[in-house]
Amino acid sequence: MSRRKAGRLTFGWYLTAFALVLALPPIVYSGYLTVRLASDARQMVTDEVRDKAATVLTASDELVGATISALDVLAGARSLREDDLGPFLEEAQNAARRLDAAIVVRDAQGRRLLHTRMPFGSPVAANEPDESERAILNIVARTGAPHVSGFHLSPETREPIVAVSVPVWGGIEVKRIVTAEIPIDAVHRVLIGVEPEDQPSRWASISDARGTILARSSQNATFSGTKLPGFEELIGRSGTWRGTNLVGVPVFGAYARSQLTGWTVAVGLPESALEAPLHLSVLKLVGLGILLGALAGVAALLLSRRIAGTYRTLARLARDLGEGRRVDAPDLPIAEADLVAQALAQAARDLGDRDASLAAARAELEGRVAERTSALAEQTELLTATLENMDQGLLMIDRDGRVVIYNRRVTELLDIPEEVLAAGPTLADLTMFQVEHDDFVSEDDAARAFDNLRRVMGPSHVYERRRSNGLVIEVRTVPLAGGGAVRTYTDITARKRAEERIAHMARHDALTALPNRVLLRERLDEHLHARAAAPLALICVDLDRFKTVNDTLGHPAGDALLRGVAERVRGVLREGELVARLGGDEFALLQTQAEQPHGARDLAERLVAAMRPPMSVEGHRIPVGYSLGIAVAPRDGTSADALFKAADLALYRAKADGRGGYRFFEPAMDAAAQERQTLEVELREAIARDELEVHYQPILDLATDRVCGHEALVRWRHPARGLLSPAMFVPLAEEIGLIDAIGARVLALACREAARWPMELRVSVNVSARQLEGDGLFDAVTRALREARLPASRLELEITESALMQDAKGVLRVLGALREIGVSIAMDDFGTGFSSLGYLRRFPSDKIKIDRSFVQDLDNPQTAAIVRAIVGLGARLGMTITAEGVETQEQLALVRNEGCSQAQGYLIGRPAPPSALPARDASAA
Repeated sequence: MSRRKAGRLTFGWYLTAFALVLALPPIVYSGYLTVRLASDARQMVTDEVRDKAATVLTASDELVGATISALDVLAGARSLREDDLGPFLEEAQNAARRLDAAIVVRDAQGRRLLHTRMPFGSPVAANEPDESERAILNIVARTGAPHVSGFHLSPETREPIVAVSVPVWGGIEVKRIVTAEIPIDAVHRVLIGVEPEDQPSRWASISDARGTILARSSQNATFSGTKLPGFEELIGRSGTWRGTNLVGVPVFGAYARSQLTGWTVAVGLPESALEAPLHLSVLKLVGLGILLGALAGVAALLLSRRIAGTYRTLARLARDLGEGRRVDAPDLPIAEADLVAQALAQAARDLGDRDASLAAARAELEGRVAERTSALAEQTELLTATLENMDQGLLMIDRDGRVVIYNRRVTELLDIPEEVLAAGPTLADLTMFQVEHDDFVSEDDAARAFDNLRRVMGPSHVYERRRSNGLVIEVRTVPLAGGGAVRTYTDITARKRAEERIAHMARHDALTALPNRVLLRERLDEHLHARAAAPLALICVDLDRFKTVNDTLGHPAGDALLRGVAERVRGVLREGELVARLGGDEFALLQTQAEQPHGARDLAERLVAAMRPPMSVEGHRIPVGYSLGIAVAPRDGTSADALFKAADLALYRAKADGRGGYRFFEPAMDAAAQERQTLEVELREAIARDELEVHYQPILDLATDRVCGHEALVRWRHPARGLLSPAMFVPLAEEIGLIDAIGARVLALACREAARWPMELRVSVNVSARQLEGDGLFDAVTRALREARLPASRLELEITESALMQDAKGVLRVLGALREIGVSIAMDDFGTGFSSLGYLRRFPSDKIKIDRSFVQDLDNPQTAAIVRAIVGLGARLGMTITAEGVETQEQLALVRNEGCSQAQGYLIGRPAPPSALPARDASAA
C-alpha cells in the first residue's frame, strides 16, 4: 500500500477551507443588502416627495385653469362690450361667487370700470391702476393672452391676492380686461387639500414666479409673502435640493414649476427624517449577516467531514480493484460516490453483455431505416400535393418530346381535357389540338407557337401568348440535364392590364383625364417626323389669375375649375385636334388636319367663344380668364422644342398685351425674348456691381408752401444705355424674384440719405406687391432704420391698391406691424385700381396719393367732383391727401382749392440725385 507523499494536503483540509469560503457570501451579501436598502429607502422618499410636488402643482394649475375658463366665458359675454356694464354686473357677481374671488373689469387704459366687492358706480370704479396692475394690464394688452400675476395686495381690499386676467377683444384690438382676484387663502386651501397641515415631518409651499411664497401647508400665516429660500438656485422645470429652511434646519426637498402660471411648488422634510428609518434596518441586516455566516460555516464543516469519509471509502475500493481482489459495492450516502462504486462492480458484468448490446444496436438501425422510408413516402406525397396546388400550370417532357408529368392547373389554363394529357401526347399534338379548337387569336400566333416547338430542347426561353378567351399566358421552358424539359404556364392577365393602366396614367393627366405633356410630345414628334412638310399648329393656353381662385376659394375649387375648362375645350375639338394639360393651369392643343394659319385661328376663336361664359364652381360664378399663344409648323419651327418655344413667346406677348386673347408667333417676339434675357443678366450684374441709385422728388406742403419731404425713386445707371427709369426693369425684377433685393437696397439708401436732412423732412419709398409677401419687408425696413439711425416716424411707405388683392390678410398683418413701430403708410395711385371703400376702412393708411391722371383732368367737372369726394373722405378718415403729377401753376391752384394737403410733380421739382438737391432743409417751394 502506498503512503501519502509528504507535504501534500488532505482532502479533508480542502473541504474545511471550502466550508470557510461558503460562510463568506452571506456576510458579503448582507452588506450589499444594507447598502441597497439604504439607497432604495432614500430613492423611495425622494420619489414620494417628487410625486407630492407634482400633485400639488396639478391642483394649483387646475385652480388657475378653472379661473381662466370662467373668465373666458365672461369675456365672451355681449353685455361686457356695452358702455353700460349694469347688465353685466349680475354675471360678474355669479362668477365671483363660483370662483370665491373678486371680479374686476378695466378698460384698455387700465381704469377700473367694475368691482364685484365694491358698489357699482362708486368712485373707486374710476381709480387709476397702480404700478403692479399697470404691468399686468400692459402684458395682457400686448400679448392678447391670459396672464397670472404673483403675490400682491388688492388695491381695494388690501388683502393678499393673485390676479388672473384675460383680454376682451373688440375687433382686432383689446377693448377691456377682466380680472379675477383670487385670495391667497384660496391657494392655501388648495394646498392643504393635497398636503394636510398636520404632517409633522413634512411641509409644502406654492411660490409665484419671483419666488414669493403664496401659501404653506404649515405655519402659513408666518411664511406667506416671504421669499422661498434658495429660489434662485432652482433651475429647470423640476428637481431636488438640499439646504436650510427659513429657521435654519437642514432639509431635503423637491420642486416643480408650472408652465401655465410660472409658480413653483416645493415639498420638503428635515434631513433627520430622511435618514432615521435607515439606521435600524442597517443594524438588523448586519446582525442577520453575521448569524447566517456562522450557520453556513458550521453546516459546511459538518458536511465536509461526511464527504471526506466517503472519499476514503472510494479510494479503498479502487485499490482493491487494482490489486485484483473481489469488489463488493457498499451503500454510500452520496449518490455520485455510490454510482462510482456500482460502476466498478458492473465493469466485469458488462463484458459478458457485449453481444446483447450489439444485437440491440442492429435492431435500432433497422428501425431508423424504416423511419427514413416512411419519411420519403411522406415527402413524395407532399411533392404531389404541391404540384397539384401550385398556381402555375406545369408540363414535363421527356427527351422524345412527350408529356410525362402534368398538373391540374395546366388543364385549367389551356382548356385541354385531362384524358388528352394522360395519353402522353407530344407538344406538337397539343399545339394542333389548340389550333383545332380556335385557341389562337391569329394565324401569326399559331405559327409562332409551332416555331417555338423547335426550341423546346434548346436554351431556356420565355414568351407570352394571348388566348382567344382574353387570357394572357407567360410560357417558360427550362431544359433538363438528362434530356427533356419543364414548361410552366403562368396567367399574367392581371399584370398586363395593370401595365396597360400604368402606361395610360403615364400619358394622361389624373385630374382632367386629358393627355399630358408626354403624350402630346409623342404625337407632335410623330407628325413632325412622318409628315415634315404638312403644316400643323401648336397652341399654348394659360388661365389668367388662376392662383387667386386657389387662394380665395381653395384648391378643391381650383381643381373643379380645371376640370370644367377641360370639358369646355373637349367640346370644341374636331378631328385632327388634340388637347393636353401640361401642368398647373397650362394647357396645349395640337391641330394636324387643317390649313394653316387659318385652321389655328378658327380653333382659337372656338376656344375664345367657349371660354367666354363664366363658370359655376361651388356656387360661385367665376369668369375664366385666358391667354393663347400660337405657333405654326414648319413656318415657326420644325422641331417640338422650337414650336413650344415659339408658342410660349406668343403666349407671353398675349399676356403682356392685356390677356383675354390670342397671338401668333412673330420673329420679333424671339428678339424681344432675347432682349429680355439679356436685360435679366445685366440686372443681376447691376445689383452685384451696385449700379442702382436713388433720386429724390420733393413733396410740397400746401398749407406752408414748404417742402415737407421727398419721394425716393430708383434709377439704373446702365453702362451702355445710360440712366434707366423703373418702368424699364422693375416689372422684370418682380417677375424673376429680384425685387426684394432692390427694395432693400433702395430702403437702405433712402434712410441713409434722409438721416442727413432736417428732422421735419420725411422720405417716401415705393413698395412692390411682391415685397409684401412674408416678413421680408418688415425685416428690411427695421434693418435700414437701425443702420441709418433714422426715426421710424420719418419713413413713409407707398403701396398700390392692387397689392391688397394678392393676400389681403397677410398684407394687413405686415403693414400693421410697420405702423406699430411708427412707419407711415400711403396708398399710391389711388383711383386707378379697385378703390374699394372696404379697403380704406380695413387698410392701415395714413395718406392717399391721387393719381396724376385725375390731376391732369381737373378742368373736367366730373373729375373735380371725384377729387373733391376723395379729399372729403380722406379728411374724415384723418388721412393726408397728396396730388401727384402737378406740372402747372393752374393745376397747383386747382388742387389747393379742392382741399389737397400736399402736391408733387415737375412744377414742384423733378427727381434728382442727392447731390443735386437744392438744399437739404425745409426750404420754400
